[in-house]
Amino acid sequence: MSGTLLQLEEALAPVLEFLHSFVFPIFKTWWWILPPFLLIKPALFFWLWWRRELNWKSKEYVLLEIKIPAEILKPIKAMEDVFSSLTIVDISPGNFREKWIEGDSTIYPPLSFEIVSDGGKTHFYIRTEKPFRHLVESALYSQYPNIEISEVEDYTKHVPQDIPNEKWDLEGRELILKKENCYPIKTYEKFETGMEAKEEKRVDPMAGLLEGLSMLKEGEQLWIQILATLNVDGKWVKEGAAIRDKLVKRPGPPPPPKPIIQGAIELLIAGPPKKKEGKEEKLFFPEMTLTPGEREIVKEIERKISKPGFDVVIRYIYLAKRDVFFKPHLHFPTSFLLNFNTQHLNRFGTFAPTTTKVKSTFFWRADKRRAFLRKRKMFRNYIMRFTPLFPQKGGTSVLNTEELASIFHFPGRMVAPAPLVPRIEAKKGEAPPGLPVE
Repeated sequence: MSGTLLQLEEALAPVLEFLHSFVFPIFKTWWWILPPFLLIKPALFFWLWWRRELNWKSKEYVLLEIKIPAEILKPIKAMEDVFSSLTIVDISPGNFREKWIEGDSTIYPPLSFEIVSDGGKTHFYIRTEKPFRHLVESALYSQYPNIEISEVEDYTKHVPQDIPNEKWDLEGRELILKKENCYPIKTYEKFETGMEAKEEKRVDPMAGLLEGLSMLKEGEQLWIQILATLNVDGKWVKEGAAIRDKLVKRPGPPPPPKPIIQGAIELLIAGPPKKKEGKEEKLFFPEMTLTPGEREIVKEIERKISKPGFDVVIRYIYLAKRDVFFKPHLHFPTSFLLNFNTQHLNRFGTFAPTTTKVKSTFFWRADKRRAFLRKRKMFRNYIMRFTPLFPQKGGTSVLNTEELASIFHFPGRMVAPAPLVPRIEAKKGEAPPGLPVE
């Protein structure tokens, strides 16, 4: 044993001598160069966070309340046309100054579509930047001419801004797609909504949500928020095309040619390539061998990537005074969104890094504190309309206009007869022509 240690010591002696005489003196003199390289990434993160916060505070936002009529005869597809109209904004790629100096994360204005129940009374809101208010209003009026749109005060300011506290508590969830973004969820067409001419024969999953929201009592509130920003990079479209080609067993692009030296070395090592044995030629195209389920998946992927997509955050919060707090009410939006899940395509699931339900396996003593901090962060992100991991990216899913319309739209009274949804009872009409004007 001692002989082995002696041999090891003799083998390491030159290395130790080199470290002692050359490496350590250099490190002792120039050690101060390393910290900037180690700290540059967190420094850039906090710089970008600061600039984006300043940019957000410098902009003016408006909250628009939409009051819907008693009868809405148009199908949900009308709301899809609204979302399509909101994609016509001129989008130019942000340059260095816009991102790192001005803190502009996107040129396209972020939109927030919100459904809020306060003590059982349900309201529809849309929040946008003030310069784009007319764009949102014109898109809505073009499809729903009988609605009323008015600017209102932000309802999030009507509750204490330090929730949870001694008197108020909250629970919340943020959802994300569990599969790749190119896989679609179930949309309104699967509910036979757009194919029914009579309103009383239509099926709308929002009916259950509005009925549940109307059951909240005084002091209880449930906020549902859908943040949507137009996706401009298009990576999810390329990803969908690649998955489609893989499903139909379509050959991908040929691999790039290898460098001459690498090819020569491989040839010397492996020898000349062996001749491949003749394979039986297939008489059918690969697409014809797909099962009915695979064929449907390919069809739905192509359908989704053919329409404009939005980077979407789905977030909902149940908050109430502690004497009336009833956590199961958080399940109303959960059960609503479960209507759009499918096993073979896509489904919504909880975004684990931000969930307010904390149950640790080992560090359970810190669960209460961690849950408190997550609740505070989710509440702040809601009222600021931030993404879950702001200022970093992440926690978003890509939904196209058809999927967004399925989740957020305006139902008629016969489809969703919830009694505490404010509706316009009187119909609007133009003044008759020739009416004298004083």
